[in-house]
Amino acid sequence: MSRDTLRDIALAAAGALLIALSPLTPNELGPSLGIGVAVAGLWLLARIRRRRGLASTPEPAPEGALALGDLLPWLGVAALWALAFWPTIRWLYDQWTASLWSNEHGIFMPFIIGYLAWTILRNDPVGTRQSSTLGFWPLGVGLSLSFLDALLETRYLGMLGMLITLPGLSLLAFGARRTRLLGVPMVLSLLMTPVPVTLSTHLYLRYATAWAVEPLLRGLGLPVFREDTVMHMSSGVFVVADACSGFATLYASLAVALVLVFLVRKPSQRILILLAAPILAIGANIVRVLALILIAHYGGRWTLDTPLHEATGVAAFAIVLLALF
Repeated sequence: MSRDTLRDIALAAAGALLIALSPLTPNELGPSLGIGVAVAGLWLLARIRRRRGLASTPEPAPEGALALGDLLPWLGVAALWALAFWPTIRWLYDQWTASLWSNEHGIFMPFIIGYLAWTILRNDPVGTRQSSTLGFWPLGVGLSLSFLDALLETRYLGMLGMLITLPGLSLLAFGARRTRLLGVPMVLSLLMTPVPVTLSTHLYLRYATAWAVEPLLRGLGLPVFREDTVMHMSSGVFVVADACSGFATLYASLAVALVLVFLVRKPSQRILILLAAPILAIGANIVRVLALILIAHYGGRWTLDTPLHEATGVAAFAIVLLALF
């Protein structure tokens, strides 16, 4: 079995596990794992069929490529790093998977950042390995913050410390020049930070959504009286809560937009993506809230307590993703 095939199998397995753990799939392990295996299997099948149509020629290992003997010590360092920040990592996982309405994109970010970093290092024309002892400084600061967070249990101090250690580890492993090349993935790592949903209240996203939905309902011939974020209609009262503010979609859309900005080359495309992301996210959420109110108005309020409520949130984010791509 070739190295490329083994890599594809490993990526497929990681993808299946990621989908199974994602809040976008059912809470039951069996169905969510089945979805992950199905998606990963289809991707792996497409990769195998593509490789069969291409003539593969072995490529020489680039200068400076890590051999297995060089990799093992760094695997040990990674294990110690994960052990030091385990409370923070566990907290991050809980935040990413706690709800569909906040930080659901976070579980995908480590894989995206890892892929971007691997792509940058693979395409680096200068393969000579270097190391910089300057990495001990941010590593020491980050570990100190982790120790302090263990006493205070703020979790955000531990998150800050974990992010600070990333350039330290990069300096020790790859040197200053390659660390500069990895600047974009390290900046994107900030998007792993969980943000409270209540922040949307300070951004007035709920009020903006309710303000936009009201004239749309009137335009459809439905009498409605809006009181802040509360919609009074003949079929009942509908509240645009924090979970329906669209903040989660906005945050995730901006994260995806920043990744796409890194992948495209034209400045005009980058500007368009950054401008389109918040507009698409807010617009999709307005349409989603309007659709939920219409469904509850004509079909009954019980529809808001069905999986349809969450499904519309997933659909809104999927539409934004397709539009951005």
